[in-house]
Amino acid sequence: GELDKHLNEIPKLGEQLSGCEFAEVECIYCACPFQRRYVNIHQAKECPQRPFKCNYCSNYMSTHEDVVINHWPKCNFYPGFSCPNKCGANLEHAHVEHHLSKNCPLAKVRCSFHDYTGCEVQLLRKDMPAHLAENLVAHTA
Repeated sequence: GELDKHLNEIPKLGEQLSGCEFAEVECIYCACPFQRRYVNIHQAKECPQRPFKCNYCSNYMSTHEDVVINHWPKCNFYPGFSCPNKCGANLEHAHVEHHLSKNCPLAKVRCSFHDYTGCEVQLLRKDMPAHLAENLVAHTA
């Protein structure tokens, strides 16, 4: 009678819960529990274990956490490197050495006449044109 009617309702209740937005489900990447209504957002945008490809070099694929913590500091195309001399330049990792050796106005450089005259002056790159102009005679004598 009445008990059989209620027992027949149990499978229907299971079907209802399987689609319930408040039912608890696990993230497929990290196995953390979430209400069904939140799990898709977590898996797509928040889970540190979700699959992630480096968006700078497009060659490295791992988890979001691994790419951000371990790969980006070494990625040659990651743009977040400030010049170590604090000149204001923001560089890709691959260009830091070139910037320091050829372009950085705050890099210390040896006088370009060192090899010819033995001039031992070392100045910031930005100050070298004034040194060369002021010492033109001494450098060419």
